[in-house]
Amino acid sequence: MRGMAIAIVRDVISNSTIDDILKNREKLRKTLKQSLQPILTSWGMWLETIEISEVAICSATLFENMQAKTKEEERLKAFRIEAESNEKIRMMKLKRDHEYEQRMAKRQAQESLNKLKLSYDNKDFTLQSQTREEKEK
Repeated sequence: MRGMAIAIVRDVISNSTIDDILKNREKLRKTLKQSLQPILTSWGMWLETIEISEVAICSATLFENMQAKTKEEERLKAFRIEAESNEKIRMMKLKRDHEYEQRMAKRQAQESLNKLKLSYDNKDFTLQSQTREEKEK
């Protein structure tokens, strides 16, 4: 019976993806139970549950390849986050620069207006002074 169980486990695992084996243990247990139960029932036995206690990848190359894939996904995720952050910073800087330029333009316009007003007031004062001098003559 043990040999049969091992053969069924090997068959199910060989027909599964590594991701399914590592991440979907419930699916793996269900498939194993569906394969074992008919055989056990014919012997008058009932299989209550199957527990998977450990999944180990024995191939060092396969394990490294899986880690490389995960590392690449993490690197791409970090790159995407960095790009989004840089874009936000760039947009904030553009907004700040635009607001600064608007304030400077407003200040320059106000200064020009003040100079024109002062110039006008001085001309008006000069004109009034000339008119008084002419009246006094």
